[in-house]
Amino acid sequence: MASTPPLPPIPRQKNNRKVYLINPRFQLRFTGVMTGIAFAAILIFFIANTYFFYTLQQLGREAELGPAYFQFLAGQQEKMNWIFLATSVVALLAMLVGGLWLSHRVAGPLYRFTRHLEQVGESGELRTVKFRKGDFFPEIADVFNRYMERLKKVV
Repeated sequence: MASTPPLPPIPRQKNNRKVYLINPRFQLRFTGVMTGIAFAAILIFFIANTYFFYTLQQLGREAELGPAYFQFLAGQQEKMNWIFLATSVVALLAMLVGGLWLSHRVAGPLYRFTRHLEQVGESGELRTVKFRKGDFFPEIADVFNRYMERLKKVV
């Protein structure tokens, strides 16, 4: 049975900021799914918006309203399209940044725990693990640390 190679350390940038792509495969997929969902919602609202103005045009034609109504309607649709475009860009950016941040809070502790297990396995030293404040799955560290304490008493 072939063993998996050890994980490399998380590289630090020159200005000592942390790297947000700890597990690019997971994080990019997660962020992509969130962005895809946002894009689908935006597309649905765009279709609904287009249909709404199309319906108003049809009602205006049936009521035989004058050109002033259609000019007004065209102006309102243009304003709505600009508002829609701006909010869509903001929503997509929020999903990209939020997806990256959220996936970092999931991938970070799992990476940290994996590295910790490798270090414990190599050194044989029974040590507790710590996650950052705000990371997801703190219960993994809690359960592991309780296990380490019980194991220290046995050994």
